[in-house]
Amino acid sequence: MLGITTQAYILGITAIWLIVGFIISESLMFLFLAPAMNKHSEKNDCISIADMLESHFPNTGNSLRVIVSMVLLFFLVSFISSQLMGVSKAFYSFLGLTLTNGIIITSLIILFLTFFAGSKTLNYADILHAILMLTILIGLPLIILFRAEGLENIKTEILFANPDHFKINTLSAGVIMGFLSIGLGSAGNAHILAKYMSIKSQSHYLFPAILSAFLNTIMATGALFIGIFARYHFPSTESIPGGDAEYVFSGLAWNVFSPFFAGVAFTAILAASISAGGSQILVSANTLVVDLFKKSFKKNKKISQINLVFFSRLAIVIIAYISIMTSLLVKTSYYKFVLFSWAGLGAAIGPAMILSFIWKGVTRRGVIAGIISGTLTIIIWHNNPFLSDSVYELFPGFLIGTLTIWIVSQIDKIFSSRKYNRTERYDDINSRMPASVE
Repeated sequence: MLGITTQAYILGITAIWLIVGFIISESLMFLFLAPAMNKHSEKNDCISIADMLESHFPNTGNSLRVIVSMVLLFFLVSFISSQLMGVSKAFYSFLGLTLTNGIIITSLIILFLTFFAGSKTLNYADILHAILMLTILIGLPLIILFRAEGLENIKTEILFANPDHFKINTLSAGVIMGFLSIGLGSAGNAHILAKYMSIKSQSHYLFPAILSAFLNTIMATGALFIGIFARYHFPSTESIPGGDAEYVFSGLAWNVFSPFFAGVAFTAILAASISAGGSQILVSANTLVVDLFKKSFKKNKKISQINLVFFSRLAIVIIAYISIMTSLLVKTSYYKFVLFSWAGLGAAIGPAMILSFIWKGVTRRGVIAGIISGTLTIIIWHNNPFLSDSVYELFPGFLIGTLTIWIVSQIDKIFSSRKYNRTERYDDINSRMPASVE
């Protein structure tokens, strides 16, 4: 609702590459990786991403679980913070509240829901939020078309001030590749993977996969045209209320809708943040309490259910507080922060999740090396202007993470084979030696 509309306003029709990459990847995930994850999690009693990876590589050590948990917490907190930043701009645009007050109010709403409700309640709330978002994403571009009396009038007005707005070939190959790769982030975003794990059975997957692809297409297309049509009302960034392209959705809603429906549009933005932020906080709390505290540091000690509930709620408050502070301190645009978080989870966790299901040769050390290399690549690439301007960091991060897992796993295989051969030769020599005589 905010990211694609902003990019479509800035880039024009070329923002469609974002949609293509996202929809293809999401559909493939739902059809292939999601059923495999669901089956594996049910068989091995997995309730988290760390559980999923640990179950592929049983070991008495905690290194893999701890590394996965720390990486997840780092990027999930940054993701939650970016959600707060995005909605705070909507609060400013619609209600005139300061960004700080918008961040605090949004976080309190999300905190209330996650503190007193669980995953199932949030899933039901997601359905209502999705209906609200769909209504706005479909209705807003249609109203603009109707008032402008057709697409040709809109196109003529936009081309007068922005001649390249409807050209598909204005981006470099590297930027297009980065846009197409954006869907790779789905494979590592824990709040998405948790949904796949929670579906009841294998027979339930085809319908939601088809429905997901269909609704994603409608929502993304609606956001694309909202951003493109926004140039009809705001020919330049300076003409947007607030003078920032990230205010384009809220500015357009105020410009087109009556005050009541503008309020509905604002509620849709808040709903999107609650859906994403709520899921991310729950996954973060589960990672902190179950994966790190219970299964790593208190592995051999029994913790009562009452204490687990208390620690989980405490973790929710702590994560919400850290997210608030991060969103207040980080000085970057909302969309860049979202892309950084999305890329970090995708490049760090995505290759490990995919390869652990499709390749029997993957090893524990390979996965650990891949997670670390993917994380470092995202951080370094994102903070280097030359690299980040050439291609979106998710593509090189995902590629390097995948290659690292493959290389280290192959090295592990070679060394384990040599070790096996040495042991075999030693046993063979011992078998041919005469028995000792007293």
